Amino acid sequence: MKVGLTIGVRRLPQDARPMQELYRDCLETAVLAEELGWDQLWMPEHHGSDLWAPSPLALLTAIAARTSQIRLGTYVVLLGLHNPLRMAEDIATVDLVSNGRFDFAVGGGGQQAECDLFGIPTGETFGRTYESLAIIERCFTEDHFSHHGKYFRFDNVTFSPKPVQHPSPPIWVAAMGPQSAKRAARRGYGLAAGLGPAHEVYVEAWKEAGRQPQAMRISSVPIYGHIAASKAAAWDDYEEAQYHKLRFYSERGRGTVIPPVGELRHVNDQLDTQALLIGTVDDVARGLQAYRGKGLTHLSFGLSTYVPDPVKKRRSMEVFAKELLPEMKTW
Repeated sequence: MKVGLTIGVRRLPQDARPMQELYRDCLETAVLAEELGWDQLWMPEHHGSDLWAPSPLALLTAIAARTSQIRLGTYVVLLGLHNPLRMAEDIATVDLVSNGRFDFAVGGGGQQAECDLFGIPTGETFGRTYESLAIIERCFTEDHFSHHGKYFRFDNVTFSPKPVQHPSPPIWVAAMGPQSAKRAARRGYGLAAGLGPAHEVYVEAWKEAGRQPQAMRISSVPIYGHIAASKAAAWDDYEEAQYHKLRFYSERGRGTVIPPVGELRHVNDQLDTQALLIGTVDDVARGLQAYRGKGLTHLSFGLSTYVPDPVKKRRSMEVFAKELLPEMKTW
């Protein structure tokens, strides 16, 4: 199994550090991940909040210039919000700077606030995503083309430069529904929502398309966690960050009442739909066993992603790399 680290730029409300320092910290985390032996770096996209970086490909290009081995990827780009030609240029740029180390994972939707920001109806994001992917693939495989689709019209496109990877960098889709999972499998895309509700639909559609089982790429949905000397200490490090993350989603549609810091740790499992492994290295090791032997080729783990203290984040990453990473790569 390939083990990927989900990273990003996070500024909590009480964090007084300037944003440029947080961006430097993100780059340093990426370099450390390569030194510690992680296989991949994944970076998400969200808009209108200091909890997320809005331009993951720009950041990944900077990381590409400072690393040499670790693979880089989006997890996920909200492709329905973007112009596909502009996105194809950015993809090619990251792939060229990284010398062919880039993976492109997309999500088919976006939050209402993000769609409103870019003037995109939420009901169009799914269709825009798959039409955009078809255009992006043509950019990489054809020298000249025109496209007349439902959402985009381009005449006499001459695309350059091409990426290093041929015919294109690997494409993944975070397909949570059966329609998206089937379409992703038929097109040969990886599944960036492994063990989600459409996992088995994707596997069956892949087989029905006549594709080789060993060519499947399936990554877990992002798992988050943090390692410390005790579960209480790990929650002390992580709880405020978790509180603001849950508030971000609550304020943008879920409407869940989030308990205050100090109480959240006792009820978090009832509120968060994403797996959260908090505690000692043994606690995290036991939690990760749920992902072993389940048909995953990749695991996405946001280890200490939200922890604002860089010393505690580094310590957690080093313990994980020493105690857990080598065995997980054999899964």
